[in-house]
Amino acid sequence: MKHAVYNKKRQEQPASAPVARSSEATSRDGAQSGVGAAKGSVSSDAAASVSSHERSFAGRGAGRNGVRGGFPALYDLLVWFALFIVAQLVGAAAAWTLGLGPRPDGEALAPDEMGRMLAVSGGVAYVLALILMLVYRRVRGGRGRLIRLSIRGFDPLFLLWGLIFMLAVGVVLEPLLVLLPAPPAQLYGTGLWTIVAVVVMAPLFEELICRGVVLESLRGRFGVVGAWALSSLFFGAIHLQPQLSVNALFMGMILAYVVIRTGSLWSSILLHAINNSIAYVALAVGIDHVSLSELVQDPAVYGVVYAMCGLITLVSAVMAGRVLRRLHRAEREKMAAEV
Repeated sequence: MKHAVYNKKRQEQPASAPVARSSEATSRDGAQSGVGAAKGSVSSDAAASVSSHERSFAGRGAGRNGVRGGFPALYDLLVWFALFIVAQLVGAAAAWTLGLGPRPDGEALAPDEMGRMLAVSGGVAYVLALILMLVYRRVRGGRGRLIRLSIRGFDPLFLLWGLIFMLAVGVVLEPLLVLLPAPPAQLYGTGLWTIVAVVVMAPLFEELICRGVVLESLRGRFGVVGAWALSSLFFGAIHLQPQLSVNALFMGMILAYVVIRTGSLWSSILLHAINNSIAYVALAVGIDHVSLSELVQDPAVYGVVYAMCGLITLVSAVMAGRVLRRLHRAEREKMAAEV
């Protein structure tokens, strides 16, 4: 069948391009034989520079298998976002039903009471959101594995780089974030239940949702780069508060890259938990709304720290960008070989 289509195309092409046709056919045959010899791997140049976990991710995205009806389309992201918000409202209602909501007399909740309310509402909301999003994906025809919890790609040095990258980006973003409205500190409370909600539940479920369901679904339609970008936008959007959303957008870019690079959600869950732990410590000691420049006070020292963080951010972003470009190229080569 392929030969018949190819011969028909050759007859329809003008006779003035025999050299181009010959070159194209030779290039195509060479690419197909190269893919056959490598048993479906990417080209030798890409294979030398892309890890097995990255090649696996690129290969899964390039196949475009397991989806029907154009899922996921961009509007599916909006539906998922709406389902997440509905789940948050249900979680809040559940907490109020259990007597953990605002008091009738308007008196503020104690920090530990606020933590209990956050844990209950968050637990209900996260579980419900995950279920609703998985059901919607199933109804829309989404198929394939989503939750990747392999430890084969676990690399402590890479995770250390990811943590340094996240901290550096946080410093670089600080001048922008201080201009945006911040969530009230009393929104989270303090104590054991707040730790459970912020350090345990949020990293676990947000990674399952954003880097599990969303990222893995998107890469089957939009490829690795599109999935990386759109899942990060989704992660930023679900945080709602302007300051949190902007910060989450950039953190999401790093966490999505970590999952792509390692092939496992464990790495992003751990980094997410560490990031939230740092935020909780700052909240507990009362410096969550204090900028680094206010803590350092010396403008010269702050300038040096900011410049170093800027350099780390730039170098790390370039390194990550190169890997994403290689994965994108590997995807295109695989797709071309399968045609």
